[in-house]
Amino acid sequence: MKTEQAIQDSPSQTICVITFRLHRQVYALRVETIKKIIDMVKITPVPQLQGVIEGVINFHGTAIPVLHLAQYLSLPVQPPRLNTPILIMTIAERTIGLIVDEILDVIHLPAGELIPPGRFLPDGLSQVPSLLGLLHTPQGTILLLDLNCLFVPQQIRLVQSAIHSFSKSGRELELEISEIAETGP
Repeated sequence: MKTEQAIQDSPSQTICVITFRLHRQVYALRVETIKKIIDMVKITPVPQLQGVIEGVINFHGTAIPVLHLAQYLSLPVQPPRLNTPILIMTIAERTIGLIVDEILDVIHLPAGELIPPGRFLPDGLSQVPSLLGLLHTPQGTILLLDLNCLFVPQQIRLVQSAIHSFSKSGRELELEISEIAETGP
C-alpha cells in the first residue's frame, strides 16, 4: 500500500492526525485529508440511496453526499445531535462529508510509532486496506484509517452521479412547476 509504505519509509517524520470517536473506539485520519469540520446541518435524504448515504448537504453552493462513518464501518450509529461533527473531505477527487460521533484532538506523532497491520493482525489479514495501522497514546489505542482505500473511487463516483441526477431532476421539476404557475392551469 503506497501510503503505508511512505509512512514506514520515513519513521523520523511526524504524522499529524485528527482523532475522533465512533461508538466506543477512537479512530484517526491524517489531517491533510480533511478540508473542514462543520457542525451538524440539515441533511436532505436522497430517495433510493437511504442506507448508502445519509443524504446531501449544501456546502458552499454544492450538494455533497454525507455518510455516517459508523454505519459504513458496521458499528452502532448514534443519532446525530446539534453539535455532531461532519468532516468535509476529498476522496478520489470527490468531496464528501463524514459524520463522526465526536472530534477529540489533533495530535502529532513520530511516524515510527505507527504499528502497521502486518505486525498485529494474523497472516492473511495483514492487508486490511482501510487500516494504515495502530497508534498507542497515553489515552489508548487509536486505529488510523486510510479513506482512499476505505471508499472505492467507483463507489464515490456512483453516489455523486446519483446525486447529480437527483439534483438535475429536482431543478427540472422546479422549472416545470414555475412554468405551470406562470401560464396557469
